[in-house]
Parts: sequence; structure tokens; C-alpha cells
Amino acid sequence: RKQAEGKLRESEERLRLALDVARMGEWDWNIRTGEVAWSRRCMALYSLPPDSPMTYDRFLQTLHPEDRARIDAALRRAVENRTSYDEQKRILWPDGSIHWTASRGQVYCDAAGQPVRMAGVSFDITEHKRAEAAMCESAERLRLAAQASNVGLWDWDLRTDQVVFSPEWKSQLGCEEHEIGADYSEWERRLHPDALAPPLAALRAYRE
Repeated sequence: RKQAEGKLRESEERLRLALDVARMGEWDWNIRTGEVAWSRRCMALYSLPPDSPMTYDRFLQTLHPEDRARIDAALRRAVENRTSYDEQKRILWPDGSIHWTASRGQVYCDAAGQPVRMAGVSFDITEHKRAEAAMCESAERLRLAAQASNVGLWDWDLRTDQVVFSPEWKSQLGCEEHEIGADYSEWERRLHPDALAPPLAALRAYRE
């Protein structure tokens, strides 16, 4: 028994170290009482003191108001269906700043098959979300610039021969949005026969 207890402690310590290296916080929700146990790392993700009391309702209050109903519904759906939980959400730090976390958990049931707890991990994805937002903003600026200058853009996937044509490109050909598909042949068959050879030769040389 002592050896088993020692191995269990070693296993738990390795798990804690692995989660700490991965910067993941652990949480355990008692579904029957509403009490939630958070690790110190989890508290830090929400910028809360390590000894802060936590309940399910208190957890919901840490979320951005626009995310509360969605996360509450997702958690309750996971409990009802006895399934896993995997969501991203915005949280409000005490200083008013907004951060992003991702959480994954699993529902556990008693011998009668009734859900009694959900345990999982949370980790910070704020920088990823900021980079994602910056990328979307950059893409939107490019789209607006192309629209304002009436520049036609296209993006050709050489592996699938699928092409994304911008609305401006289609408009320059006198076509409506729905009149041109997303295929390489859409471009080739619109070339004048007398001008077909040079661009096709250039494309073949590029692909080779």
C-alpha cells in the first residue's frame, strides 16, 4: 500500500510539473454543490489571489458579459450529454483588461450514471488571439485597398487547381460574382485564342 501511495504521489507530481511547464491551470467542478477547485496556475490565468473562493457562479462572473451565456450553455450541454467540453472565451481581469483562455474538460459520473464532477485544464491564448485579430485586420485593409483601386486579385492552389478570384477581378471581365467558379479553367478559357500560348508557356515554366 505504501509503495502504491508513493507511486501515486510521484505520478501526481509529474503531472503537476508537466502542466506547469505547459502553463496550464487545473480545475475541478463539483456539479452537485457548484464548488470549483482551481490550481494556483488557474487562479493566475484569471489574475485572482491564490486563496480566492471559487464557485460556478463566481466563475461565470469572471467572463466577458458577451461570452457568459454561451459558456454556461456549453458547460450545461456537456453535463447533460456526459461529453467533453472544449471552448475559448474572454475573461475580465480585476484591472478591467480582457484576456483569452481555452478550456478543456471531461464529465465524470457516479455508479448510477449521474454526472457528479467535471475536471479539466485551462490555458492562455491571448497572444494567439491578438495575432489572429491583427492578421484579419491586415487582410481587411488589403481587401479595402484592392476594392478602392479596382485591382483584381487571385490566389491559385497548384495542388488542387482551385483559384480564388476577387470580386474586382470578376467585375473587370464583366461578370457577376456567381458567374465564375473557383477553378483554374475559369481563367484559361477566358483567354483569347491568339494570346493563349505565351501565358500558358510561362505557367508551365513556373510550375516546372
